[in-house]
Amino acid sequence: MIELDDEDDDDAPADAKAQALVEEDRKLAKTYLNKLSALNGYAETFSLFAGETLALRLAIRPAKLRLTRKIFVRDIELRDAVSGKTVAAFTPKAKIAIEEQVPAGYRDDGAAYRARVEIDTTGWPVGVIECVVRDTAGNKSEDIFVNIKPKSFDDYDIVCVLPFFTWHAYNRSGGGSFYSSSLGPLRTISTLRPLHRKGDNAIDASLAFLDAYTQGGVKWCCVDSWDLHRAALPEGRAPVMALLTHDEYWTEDMRTQVNRYLRRHGALIVAAGNVCWWVVDVDGPNLTVNKGPRPETAYWWLRGFPEEKTFLASYRFGGYALRHAKRKPMLTAFVSGLSDDEIEAAGALTVVQPDHPLFEGVTLGPGNTFGAEVPIVYREVDGVPLKPDGSIDRDWYDADEIEPQIIATGLTVNNGRRYRRIDRVGVVTEAQVRRGHVLHMGSFGWSLGLVQKNEAVKRIVLNAYHHCRGLARERKGRAKA
Repeated sequence: MIELDDEDDDDAPADAKAQALVEEDRKLAKTYLNKLSALNGYAETFSLFAGETLALRLAIRPAKLRLTRKIFVRDIELRDAVSGKTVAAFTPKAKIAIEEQVPAGYRDDGAAYRARVEIDTTGWPVGVIECVVRDTAGNKSEDIFVNIKPKSFDDYDIVCVLPFFTWHAYNRSGGGSFYSSSLGPLRTISTLRPLHRKGDNAIDASLAFLDAYTQGGVKWCCVDSWDLHRAALPEGRAPVMALLTHDEYWTEDMRTQVNRYLRRHGALIVAAGNVCWWVVDVDGPNLTVNKGPRPETAYWWLRGFPEEKTFLASYRFGGYALRHAKRKPMLTAFVSGLSDDEIEAAGALTVVQPDHPLFEGVTLGPGNTFGAEVPIVYREVDGVPLKPDGSIDRDWYDADEIEPQIIATGLTVNNGRRYRRIDRVGVVTEAQVRRGHVLHMGSFGWSLGLVQKNEAVKRIVLNAYHHCRGLARERKGRAKA
């Protein structure tokens, strides 16, 4: 990690390293820019209640030949992002010119696109909507999304939390992200920027869950990171809440809302890995994280309130899937002695409780394994530390008030926060937490399986919902009694 000073100095090697970081970040930002569609944009507020005004910011990515005539918004088609069906349409009454612009920056006002369109969302259905903008030059936008929330959780089976802050943490639009080392230790990014659709840290991974719930007859709605942070939530309490794929960056207010939900006997599915690792601060549209050499105040587990006290498992007990560790220079030694077949086999869960409702209707492999071909144990894994006999290792897991039940285990390379080694950890776990129930599925691999149209993975994802919905009914009944 290179810490950049505000003042120049005569340390040539340090300057050379700093300049190399700047150049690397510039190249990455250019790559990101080139992925944007010619006509692109973003919503000023991603998550809205139906009836609120949606404000879109739009721009045309400059080409080698600059525009010689004005281009205007022609119309906007609003599509259900899961089914692709058109749900509404909008044609501006007055001409709205779209200018050639690149995202102006990565913080404060962010992209700062000048073309602005306001749309009344009255009558729109609840769900994730893709805004497909067409202009008078024949361009069509991609990847402009908005979430429409219900006024109340009544009649909804599950609320899914869209990891909006984590999407932006990896977003280099405008030149910087939480992974731009040239920014120094304190890194600030804006959420007022275009986003890409593809990958584990983008919206497609969440849409795969929403599609599975729709096919399973589960009535869902969504909120996002901002909604938790601002407590801008529908009224009431959803029977089940789910975190999807990778929800790494959390404010204190976000976590307060989840803790409140659990205290009210809620059931939480964590269908994700590396959850609630970094603490972020918010100022207007800006998010700030401390990525310095010793960011003690930026890790939840070093602030006296480790993430497992809400979410049951932690990335520091899991770490990297073996296939991912193979690509990490500091960890390759731990997997270098393994064959490709052994590394592929480590992508599977070993199911400790094959009769658990999670695996109803699913055929397990030899040794009660599941999912090596996906792989399910994938990328960054949350876990519960285990002793060789399979019991909870309380030397590491100090949430004494929580009694995790181990449903399935997996092999991971620990991320080095306490030790570095290949270890077997509890990946799929559940427990009572704060009078509620948490089912932690531990891995990005569930969304990967859904994207791959793996029917067994879809069955388990739906089983997880039905299991938690049943527990929520039981808890509600006991609370009333």
